Amino acid sequence: MKRILSLLFLLITYTYSHGQQISPRNLYPGLFEAVQLGNIFPDNKTFVDMKPLYNPSAILIDYNSERQKADFKLADF
Repeated sequence: MKRILSLLFLLITYTYSHGQQISPRNLYPGLFEAVQLGNIFPDNKTFVDMKPLYNPSAILIDYNSERQKADFKLADF
């Protein structure tokens, strides 16, 4: 019985820890806020639901580099 409870506890812990996802706000600090406040999409759910085509850290590196340029337009990024 003790072994079954231990296995059940481990299964619940594993399921809970792997079921949580990192929020877009935490994945894209700065970019997330800029997109949500910049009226880039018709609603605030579109960006949140998008699947990235590239690694999130690469996207942030590109964003932070590009946004420093004088002709930067978030909607084009």
